[in-house]
Formats: sequence, C-alpha cells, structure tokens
Amino acid sequence: MLPARVHINAIGAFRPTMRELPDDLLAEATVVIDDRAAILDESGEILHALSSGAIVADDLIVLGEALSHPPARRDRTVFKTVGVAAQDWALARVLAAKFLPT
Repeated sequence: MLPARVHINAIGAFRPTMRELPDDLLAEATVVIDDRAAILDESGEILHALSSGAIVADDLIVLGEALSHPPARRDRTVFKTVGVAAQDWALARVLAAKFLPT
C-alpha cells in the first residue's frame, strides 16, 4: 500500500517481540539504523528480518556512516531507531541552540 518512492521513520517498536515493519519492506529498502548493538538487541522487525533471511546484517547502515558516506539509495528508505539517549541529547542541544533565545 506504500508508494514506490517513500521514506519511513520507524520509532514505535523497541522490543524484540514488537514489529511495525514487514520483512518484504526491509528487504527492498535502504535501511539506516541508529545504533547497531541496540538494534540487534531490541528491534523486533530487524531481528525477524535477519532470522527469516529477508536481510543480512551488512544491509544495515549505521546513521553516522550514512551521513559521512551516503549509501546508494533505493526507492524506499527506512530509518529504524530504538532510541539512543546520547543521540537524543545531541539533537536536542543542536535544536535548542538554534531555536531557543539565549
């Protein structure tokens, strides 16, 4: 039901037993993740897609790597996060510096 070209920010599932994305979407998308260790510990949809063979671990692109070396993009892209406090803090600091009065 998704358009051929679409980006998805997946932030809802944060436990190994939770899934919000189907394997076939992950298999056909460029998948960028927040933190490899956290994703492999907590992300149910990634764990399921890996165990089913829909994707392999090398398909996962860590956000920092994607920013410094942009990957070849497919028509569908996914950013999967389980929440990394240090990243949340860094982003909040950047936004506060830009938008809050000093």
